[in-house]
Amino acid sequence: MVINKRTLQKIVVVSLLLLLLTGMLPAERSEADPSLVTHPSIVVEGKMHYIAIEGGCWVLETSFGKKYQLHGAQVKQLHVPDLKVMVRIIPTPDRYTACQMGESAQLVQILRMTKM
Repeated sequence: MVINKRTLQKIVVVSLLLLLLTGMLPAERSEADPSLVTHPSIVVEGKMHYIAIEGGCWVLETSFGKKYQLHGAQVKQLHVPDLKVMVRIIPTPDRYTACQMGESAQLVQILRMTKM
């Protein structure tokens, strides 16, 4: 079976699009730490909470009770009490934070923000 160059290009493009849509390749990778390549991104929804310990900490709590402490260039946009968000993150379980109020995660992309 012989595959011409045009058909091969189509297969490659479709394969990359499928990987991107399934989250295997995050849409934005520019601000993520290169060491995070082994951790796939995930999309989570939840509410932002301010906790007044260790100088103050912001935590994203999902409806399932899972808590994340987010880091990254865009994270200050989420520092609004009771803000409902949908974000793409990369969990960074090996990174420790001052507050230790949930799993550390790199904020990759803000998908939605809704003020309660």
